[in-house]
Amino acid sequence: MQIRRFNKLIECLGLLAIFIAPAYFSLSLTEYLLVVFGGSTIQILAKHLYRKHRFRKSKLATTR
Repeated sequence: MQIRRFNKLIECLGLLAIFIAPAYFSLSLTEYLLVVFGGSTIQILAKHLYRKHRFRKSKLATTR
């Protein structure tokens, strides 16, 4: 449940950045596509690191 909540938070922040960046910075199409690609990459990385952290934490708790 907590992972789903975190995933939603990351997705919302990523989408917010993707939609606000062009308006705020007046980006061209190429720059906008770079923002979309970079934002998606950061979202994927954040989710992966959080899952890895949760897995290690649960694995550590079960070995004790």
